[in-house]
Amino acid sequence: MTPIDAMLDSLLPNGAGYLTAERLRWALEQVAASAYVEGRNDALISLRTVADAAEAWGVSRQRANVHIQRLHARYGVGMRAGAGMWLLTREEIAAHPPGPPGRPRKSE
Repeated sequence: MTPIDAMLDSLLPNGAGYLTAERLRWALEQVAASAYVEGRNDALISLRTVADAAEAWGVSRQRANVHIQRLHARYGVGMRAGAGMWLLTREEIAAHPPGPPGRPRKSE
């Protein structure tokens, strides 16, 4: 039984009946609070550190840190969580790998 089914059973035990505005408001607040907590937990679980990004990209931690700082300055990717600590989502790590190492070759 889903949380929605359980809530409906508690509000309408026989499948029909009179529902007051107060009971409906209370039920919707409960569902909204539960959805907020679950969404927040999901968002926090998906956060990754610079070390995770460096491992995924196959680069050093220092190079990943510099790359993330540039991404944040240019595109707003990631968020700073302290001195030298950056957090990114899995999607941001997958979408923004660093380019090849070294300086670009001069075009002739």
